[in-house]
Parts: sequence; structure tokens; C-alpha cells
Amino acid sequence: MIKKIAIIDDDPILIFTLKYQINKINSEFEISQFSNGKEAFDFFSDDTNSAHFPDIIFLDINMPIWDAWDFLNEWEKYKFATCPLIYILSSSINPKDIQNAKKYCFVKSFLIKPIDFENLKLILTY
Repeated sequence: MIKKIAIIDDDPILIFTLKYQINKINSEFEISQFSNGKEAFDFFSDDTNSAHFPDIIFLDINMPIWDAWDFLNEWEKYKFATCPLIYILSSSINPKDIQNAKKYCFVKSFLIKPIDFENLKLILTY
């Protein structure tokens, strides 16, 4: 089964690098990208896009319009049929952000940018 991955981040360099690394691990992964949490939430909450619902979400903390916390708060309210693994991405090592991420049961882990290739490989080959 082809894994579907969503990258929600406003940094084009990170998106490019992450997509490159993902394709290096497996070029058959379906990757969607969004520049903010609202854009991603609106896309995935629209039933016509259910075929593109991700298995894994990489979610940046700081973005315009909706940041990670806005996205996660809305995600928690919505009743999706399945729940992807959500990995928070941040260049911050602020303990407050790490603690905040732990409040959401569907957040799998907090990853520091840039993501180490070997860690990414482990995530994508589970």
C-alpha cells in the first residue's frame, strides 16, 4: 500500500528537502504539501478529498494563518474516520512547545528541524 504523507510547513526549503528525502526512501509515497494549517485542515475535512487522506502528517509549529496549535485544536474537534500519525516539526527546543505537543494524543512525536535522514527512514518504514 502506498503511504500518503502531508507536509504542512511554510518553508519552501524544508519542503523541498523533506520531499527529496522521502522520495529517496520510497518514490511511491504520495506527498501533499500545504503552507499553513488552515489550508491543510480545509482540504482534509472536505469529503471529496478522502482519497488523499494522509497516513502521516509532518506539521510545522510556526506558520501564518493557522499555526500547529490552531490546526491541532481544530483537528481534535473534527471526527475523522482514521487518524494519521502526526509529527510536530520545529527548529525550537522550547520545553513549552514540547509539553504543548504532548497534550494531543494523536501527536506521535516532536522532531527538531532538520529531520535526520535515519530518523525519517524509521518513521516511514514502520
